[in-house]
Amino acid sequence: MAERNLPRDRKFLTFRIFPEEKALLQRLGQPKDERYVALCKLVDIVPELDLQDVRGRKRKPLRLGIPVALDAAIRQKCEETGQPYVGVLLAAATEYRRRNPL
Repeated sequence: MAERNLPRDRKFLTFRIFPEEKALLQRLGQPKDERYVALCKLVDIVPELDLQDVRGRKRKPLRLGIPVALDAAIRQKCEETGQPYVGVLLAAATEYRRRNPL
């Protein structure tokens, strides 16, 4: 069975996000990793994030399978900072892209 078809420990969430954020998350991991592997790598990035609050723009929906370990790391950061879940996820994805440019 191909690695892509193996069952994975994740949960699916739907977000309303801006188009540029949607593109970032959809392409996360390219060209080096697949998206699931890249999302797993965000677990180490999330605790390091220094986040700001941004409000007032319209968002678009995107459904992602979030690894359980990433979900736990994001929820912990949310409790520590009061930031919204999607804000922490996007900050981690942005940091991942900075460390792994296309």
